[in-house]
Amino acid sequence: MTDLPPIERTQDEKGPLVQVGDTEMRSFAELLKAAPQIADPKYVQGLAYLANHLSYGFDYSVIDSPGDFEEEYRARMAQEDATAPMVPGVVRLIDYGVPDFAEVAPPALEGDTLRFFAVASTLGFPYAVTVNLASGDTDYAPMTLTRQA
Repeated sequence: MTDLPPIERTQDEKGPLVQVGDTEMRSFAELLKAAPQIADPKYVQGLAYLANHLSYGFDYSVIDSPGDFEEEYRARMAQEDATAPMVPGVVRLIDYGVPDFAEVAPPALEGDTLRFFAVASTLGFPYAVTVNLASGDTDYAPMTLTRQA
């Protein structure tokens, strides 16, 4: 049995929202107020999914398995043709490079800060994300990408 109320991620014409029971919330601060137990370390992965969703809806995906992310990123790069001309509107990872995969880690709580990594759903670029649990402020910082020789 869980000590959490039912929580659902959804979206409407106004943007992303989370439903806790019958109550809709559009901010992380509202969510923590309605269900403070979600900040328990045992729920860190779900907390990352909820924070990510409330920040950007379905535009980013939480990286919960760094090894799988690296494998998928490298596989996508291997399928791209580096000799093909660049095409406007087509993003190729090989044109930008690779992140330091050793930095990518599963979601974690460090005091009042939630840290996780996310990947932009359309572009495929990774971001380091921090969420201040006290204020609900969220920061998505693009990871540095290094071109391979």
